[in-house]
Amino acid sequence: MTKAYPEFEIRIGPELGEGHPFIAQGPDQQPGVLGYFASPFAREEVDTLLSALMAGCAAPANGQATLLERVGGALYQALFDQPARQLYDRCLASAGGRLRLKLTTTEPALACLPWEYLHDGQRFLGMDLETPIVRGVITRPWPNQPARPLRLLILGSSPLDQAPLEIAREHDLIQRELAKLASQGQMVVKRLDGQRIVADLPQLLLEFAPHVLHFAGHGNLEGILLEDERGNSRPLTGASLRDLLGNIKSLQLVVLNACQAGGVGGARDRLSVAARLVQLGLPMAVGMQFPISDAAALAFSEGFYEALAQRLPLEAAAVWARVRISYYLSLQSGQTYEWGTPVIYSPAAPWRIDWRQVMARATQQRAQRQRATLPAHILGRDGKAMRLIPAGNFIMGTDHGPEDERPQHQVPLPAYWMDVQPVTNAEYAQFVQATGRKAPPHWPDGEYPPEKMDHPVVNVSWEDAQAYARWAGKRLPTEAEWEKAARGTDGRAWPWGPTFHPSRCNSRESGSGDTSPVGSHSPQGDSPYGLADMAGNVWEWTADLYRPYPGSTYACASYAEPNRVLRGGSWSYGRDYARCAARTCDYPDFIFASYGFRCVIDVKMYLPG
Repeated sequence: MTKAYPEFEIRIGPELGEGHPFIAQGPDQQPGVLGYFASPFAREEVDTLLSALMAGCAAPANGQATLLERVGGALYQALFDQPARQLYDRCLASAGGRLRLKLTTTEPALACLPWEYLHDGQRFLGMDLETPIVRGVITRPWPNQPARPLRLLILGSSPLDQAPLEIAREHDLIQRELAKLASQGQMVVKRLDGQRIVADLPQLLLEFAPHVLHFAGHGNLEGILLEDERGNSRPLTGASLRDLLGNIKSLQLVVLNACQAGGVGGARDRLSVAARLVQLGLPMAVGMQFPISDAAALAFSEGFYEALAQRLPLEAAAVWARVRISYYLSLQSGQTYEWGTPVIYSPAAPWRIDWRQVMARATQQRAQRQRATLPAHILGRDGKAMRLIPAGNFIMGTDHGPEDERPQHQVPLPAYWMDVQPVTNAEYAQFVQATGRKAPPHWPDGEYPPEKMDHPVVNVSWEDAQAYARWAGKRLPTEAEWEKAARGTDGRAWPWGPTFHPSRCNSRESGSGDTSPVGSHSPQGDSPYGLADMAGNVWEWTADLYRPYPGSTYACASYAEPNRVLRGGSWSYGRDYARCAARTCDYPDFIFASYGFRCVIDVKMYLPG
């Protein structure tokens, strides 16, 4: 058998703040690196994404290649930040270009992502025999590899109430590929099909003691489908299958060539059927993360056992099976990416990791790298000056103010740039002219009062602010981004410090009775990052829904509404509302004479790719 692969493992922890901390470790105990993974897909996008991939795998359509390259590229860019990529490239070179990538996580939100489509900009890693991808599962010890001959048990089930499958053909393909090994006495194959499985499988497992079990049939996220006495479906749950096979210590590999037996639903807090087997200690399991066509299932089995007959490692056999799927289906129906359906699960040693410490160190290291490489000042597409807010933790909220500001907590954030000043009437007018969007209702004849050219635009809704941000190549800040930009990292109450000064902002105490030109209170009223008007003048829309903070027990009816958060206070509100931690909210289509906004650009927007 070909020499086993050196391993590059990435262990990903629970979500903390803006991402999931991870530890990347190369082979031979080479020094690892820390980082954090922020999913490029919002939680609500995951189910939609999986549905699109399932539909594409089952029935390839134009654009599927582009979709999968985009998805795989986004995952790769989010996971392999600069240090992780450098370590991976270094380990790959020292291993002679032959390196197994193991991804280990206990987080369902990450387990359901299609990691097999990781794309480095030039190739899919999972389609290269030199760089197979496996998924790690925390496990317990299992007996060592057996002596030959290897015993393979093939189970075939095609219930009458399901779409018919070519079970006999799949069995013949496997037998053909293993015929040479069988003739040399190195492999013994037994077959159990149809209604006999329910009655005979437990006894046969004890008597035959297989090393490899291959199931060909129907499945789903809950388990596999056997046949009852009438030939109709009888479900065998993943938990029951685990209990049954967990007592067969001869097993070294289980292959579940059935729809979704290797998949995890986007909202399901559990392991896949195949992963549950490895959790027991089984050295390896293969399952299908999406529905798989019968043609692809046949191509998988032929390629997988063809590679094993040539003594390729199990990981390489799975990669070769993917190549076979792509080859056969491209000849039958044009380009297909159903090859990413098979998932390989492999054991990972138990861990005891302080993920909060990992996250803090990773955030600090990323901030240091970004400070050394990112410009402190940039100009947005709309011509507005923007300042860098470096990556790192900051103190959000308060323990002494209103209930919706509690509890105070640490939040890690990546770097971003924020507008130095709120968007002005003159700047918003350029947007209105360029896009034809309706002007604020208080502008006479659709034009702002000339004496207020440099005042912040008001009477704009959250939807208006979103539209401007998109036009300018920016976005609205999250609540956390806004608060960090206002108060820095020391938890100060107002942008300039711990004590209120009415001369440093346009709040009700100033008595102006209206907006003031942006920057009127600079630099005395500026935030630690040099941003003006973060206290008073106008309330500023943020991207976020109005929701409780982590750990809060405060019940507020507005939390159930589609309200968006505004920050900063205004000319018509008092000092307490000008605090950095102060929050209010309103409906996204509502306008008011003290509602304005400013925008941000994150690193991915500024440095795409």
